[in-house]
Amino acid sequence: MDNSIRLLEFIFKNAKMGSETIEDLIDINEDLKFRDELVYEKETYDDFVSKVNKIMKKMGKEAKDLSFFTEMQSYLMIKMETLKDKSSEHIAGMLMQGSTMGIVQITKKLREYEDSDKEVVKLAKRLLEIEEKNFYELKKYL
Repeated sequence: MDNSIRLLEFIFKNAKMGSETIEDLIDINEDLKFRDELVYEKETYDDFVSKVNKIMKKMGKEAKDLSFFTEMQSYLMIKMETLKDKSSEHIAGMLMQGSTMGIVQITKKLREYEDSDKEVVKLAKRLLEIEEKNFYELKKYL
């Protein structure tokens, strides 16, 4: 498997995890202004999922979805973390931690797969920018 496919699969999993995590948190959140931010971020991640699927389809490949175990682990972690505290501040902090992990991982993958197709590298760099932007937007809710 070439590095472009590896980088695309990473982008897909990162965006899919972000989208599904936020989807779970939208239902828990009670702040309407914060809800708008969450919906915007979810739509942004969904756009990345769609773009990766289109690129992979052109290559004759298909992105591997998140495993059931990964999805369940994320869902349970969200439920446990928000059991006692459903505030915007707490949820924003959780998402900032996720964005920080995303920033670190994307930066590493860009170095590891630097010989990937230019379109794929550009998409990964755009995801990095989105993760950084999300981090700073979420700080408003702390």
